[in-house]
Amino acid sequence: DYSVGSIFTEFLQNADDAGARKICFVIDERDHRKFNNWFGLLCKNADKQNSLLSDEMNQWQGPALWIYNDAEFTQHDFESLKKLGMGGKRDDKTKIGRFGIGFNCAYHLTDLPSFVSGEHIVFFDPLEKFLPKTGNPPRNPRGTKINFIEKDFKKRFEDQASTYDKIFGCEFKEKFNGTLFRLPLRTLPSELSTQTIKPENLKTKIFDNIQGCRELLFLRNIEECSLFQMNKNTIGNPEPELVWETKIKNMNDDIRKIRISQSWEAKLYQLEMEMCYKQNRYNKNKCSEIWQICNGGDNVVDKSRFREISKEVNLLARGGVAVLLSMGDGKSLEELKAEKFSNVPALNGKVYSYLSLPLFTSLGVHINGSFCLSSDRKNVLQADSDLLTAETKEGEWNRYILLDVLPPLHSKILEHVANQLTSSFNDQIFSRLWPIKSSISDIYREYGFNVLRKLYRDKSKVFWTEANGGALITFQKAYFATSNNSVIANILVNHEIEVVKLPEENMNHIIEMIGKMQGSSVKFITPKVVCSLLKSKSNILNNENEKSHEIAFQLLNFITQGETSDRLQLYKQLNGLRLLPLCDNSLGVFGSQTYYIAKQELRKLFPKALSKFVADPPFILQGTFKDENF
Repeated sequence: DYSVGSIFTEFLQNADDAGARKICFVIDERDHRKFNNWFGLLCKNADKQNSLLSDEMNQWQGPALWIYNDAEFTQHDFESLKKLGMGGKRDDKTKIGRFGIGFNCAYHLTDLPSFVSGEHIVFFDPLEKFLPKTGNPPRNPRGTKINFIEKDFKKRFEDQASTYDKIFGCEFKEKFNGTLFRLPLRTLPSELSTQTIKPENLKTKIFDNIQGCRELLFLRNIEECSLFQMNKNTIGNPEPELVWETKIKNMNDDIRKIRISQSWEAKLYQLEMEMCYKQNRYNKNKCSEIWQICNGGDNVVDKSRFREISKEVNLLARGGVAVLLSMGDGKSLEELKAEKFSNVPALNGKVYSYLSLPLFTSLGVHINGSFCLSSDRKNVLQADSDLLTAETKEGEWNRYILLDVLPPLHSKILEHVANQLTSSFNDQIFSRLWPIKSSISDIYREYGFNVLRKLYRDKSKVFWTEANGGALITFQKAYFATSNNSVIANILVNHEIEVVKLPEENMNHIIEMIGKMQGSSVKFITPKVVCSLLKSKSNILNNENEKSHEIAFQLLNFITQGETSDRLQLYKQLNGLRLLPLCDNSLGVFGSQTYYIAKQELRKLFPKALSKFVADPPFILQGTFKDENF
């Protein structure tokens, strides 16, 4: 099921499951094979090879891919590889690679993988063609495990050991701290695979599309990941040449505890990552990212159906959400942190199941969950073609993770980011972080509404209002106004009304959400609401000047242009409002007495009675002022 491109993720996953903090890949172009000098053929003469396990091993002494991690193989790990294809990790809910068959991806490159860990070197020979024959009658084994210290491996099999010599400190003289895999490249088609790859093509085939920083986001243990290269013309055992490396630079014990925690409680933490890569022979470049992450889960004890499925699929109800706070291409982490970040970078959100899946959500964040996966990790396990909608227990579990477990984590991280960005957060949430997008599919749209509902129910402070000097407020406190009504919104904000301005599309999402929440409500800036606010806030428009007149006309225009067929009813809501501009720069109260609309020539005849005359309205209100019902 595994493609050659999955080698990176599978070995990364296995290293993380083993508790490793560091993983390194090395493309080794060097060739240790012995050739017949006359014909350029591989030697089959044991004298010329000196000391290989068998003559047939010579063909696997060529270019290879090395994979090192700093965790040592346990006895359980050895047993798991013995049961290759049986899913050695299947019964462990805490492992990412629960199928335990990801190691099979190695056979895309080789017929004879091997590894060193602790005091042992292990070779796999599934074709039973290359390892020396043993037993009675003699036959080629499918694999062998050798204690290299007890068997004096380096001295007895000098040529066999030479390919490993000094790679990550491996010398076969003492215990090797970590695990070092060697995947020698297949040069001819075999029964395992017809695929052959040249060392110079490995980078393109396996590592071209790797975003090193982002593959570490939801892992539990890995903190460093790197790719190196050893040129075929290299003599001896020099240091490999760096291609790229990624490091989490702010790692500490507190973050480590949160990453490996199986607690249901939502936990927030920040990851600061720096990626260094070779630009050319002499120069290196850096790229840095700062992420906010929220991990947590749901205790399914009180949900009998999901408790039952959890046991069947052997998964815990856990997940996480990641927001990209800041990114600097060509900048070190130190340079990036020196900048004030107030603009969240655009992000094409992906689905993770601890490692990234080929699923894009358009959510603006990455979401991670303990989803049921197909064995090749390419799909969320399903019975039909539409993702996450399968009418199976696996599909039901995946929807539960997406629609119940993740939204509370998403809402928590939005509130946290809001507190970091404060006044600039409105622009961010409405443009980049709003959980519902126009191009979103139905299942993620439902997810987005669940996030909004959680923000509402928890009274999360995620909306910025400029009123009262500026503050973050809840759904319940906000008066929502669309961007089209920004003039009215600004007037109300200046008079301490907690107005939140948002695009019309976002307003429609809130209206739709509230419409489906029985007994819930939010406040919108409508003509009726503005009239109510003007009546309850006696300090609005208490100045007698031209500015007050300008504001009054703007408010009148908003109130009287409301969408209604009953103009008389619309005008009635003005009764009692001190909102009528008069010619003496004062404001009259609607319905309290009689005021006159007259031309300027007539008003001049009554210079001491200007408080009885209505000031000339702007053009947009002239029709309203001439309406006999007004």
